[in-house]
Amino acid sequence: MFAPCLFCVQCDAWLWRGLYGDLIRGIPSIVCTHYSDNPAATEHFRLVVGYEAAGDLVVYNEPAEDAGQYRTMKRDAFIKLWPLKYDARQWTAVRMRLEAGAALCVKEEERTPNAER
Repeated sequence: MFAPCLFCVQCDAWLWRGLYGDLIRGIPSIVCTHYSDNPAATEHFRLVVGYEAAGDLVVYNEPAEDAGQYRTMKRDAFIKLWPLKYDARQWTAVRMRLEAGAALCVKEEERTPNAER
């Protein structure tokens, strides 16, 4: 959680710059947003995979719906859903960068069944 600055537009811009900067380098992110702008909407994870400047559109995969790949949403609508703004003085921004790296290889004999993890 972080405390937003006096001008919340600056915080939105700061968060967007980080996400957009990764997108132009080919690094997608999983973000936790509200599912919709409905006040009763729950938190929801989306995979953000791109940005279309011509329409100011965020490109994302929607795991909760059939044929949810490569959906688009206007950036201002996306920013209303992310970060989570439960209080005007404190926001929660969840973003997991998916930068490729070395894979962790575990030997077969070292693996445990999922129920034991």
